[in-house]
Amino acid sequence: MKNLKTPVVIIVLIMSFMIVGVLQGWFGAGSYPYAQEYGFNGNRMKLINEIDGFKKSHHDFSGLADLDDRPDDYGNRHMYLYDSAENEIIHFFVEANNQDVEKCSLFLVGYNRGKILGNWRIINEDFNRKENLYRKRRFRDSVLDKLDLFYKDKGNNMFVFWK
Repeated sequence: MKNLKTPVVIIVLIMSFMIVGVLQGWFGAGSYPYAQEYGFNGNRMKLINEIDGFKKSHHDFSGLADLDDRPDDYGNRHMYLYDSAENEIIHFFVEANNQDVEKCSLFLVGYNRGKILGNWRIINEDFNRKENLYRKRRFRDSVLDKLDLFYKDKGNNMFVFWK
């Protein structure tokens, strides 16, 4: 009986650690594990061009001179919108789908309070439930729906289903 008790205790401790780790986000993959993903039908350049057009036609959402849209080392295009109504900078990036060139994803990463950088708050991590839902809904209603492209909310990579 004693021989069986030690392995059971070890297994229970390891499983407890893993469950807590998954729920707390200790095992998140990638640079932006909390980012909210929106899947689009259409290639990456079409989506980027639509967002650039959106910036030009919607003056309440504009780019900033100090913060340029740019690609990262993996070919993802990081983009920034300044929301004048909320006095926030919205950070998101567009990623191509490796399996299908006619699909891409937009990842909502976070918000910076004001025009001065350094006040970033990450979506699905730094906001409480009410604020988090409000920001995702506002982004969908104010930006994504106005692009007139079909998209699907794919959630996030973490187990943040309550936000």
